[in-house]
Amino acid sequence: GVATGQGLVKQLEFARLGLESFAEGLDLDVSRLLAACREYICHIPDKYLEEMRGMAQGASEASGHSFDLDDILLSAVLLEVVYGRLNLDMAALLGGSLEGCTDLGAINPDVTAVMGQNYDAQGSVLGMTAWELHKVGEEPWVFSYRWAGCPALPMAKNEHGLTMTVSVVDTD
Repeated sequence: GVATGQGLVKQLEFARLGLESFAEGLDLDVSRLLAACREYICHIPDKYLEEMRGMAQGASEASGHSFDLDDILLSAVLLEVVYGRLNLDMAALLGGSLEGCTDLGAINPDVTAVMGQNYDAQGSVLGMTAWELHKVGEEPWVFSYRWAGCPALPMAKNEHGLTMTVSVVDTD
């Protein structure tokens, strides 16, 4: 996590400013977003929380600015909070325009699953994104496109035991 935070310090700094601007533009208090994000902590396994704390430490060391778990958590679960917990109508808030991702999935007869997703990043968030080859403990290596402090790791499983990470197909 420390090395990741050091390597993503520019993206994390951009995300910090971007999230403040995002909240202000939607007339939301950042503390309201943070409170909703903190509700997810109990669902994140300890090894990933430790990874996120390491990211904050690494970003602090590399930038000379103070980062903490809250900074990483905001970008790690923001989409879940905005679309799920706060149930915001983002299309209406953004003037009727909302880009989205395309998902597909299949559960095979032998109960294995295949999923795919593209990530349609709007130009305003590209400064907080990066490709990364990442590994936590005994987990497999993950090569993914990540958004600031979003772990891009399969931290949870759905009711079918399926986990996924996000990779970019095309950002245009």
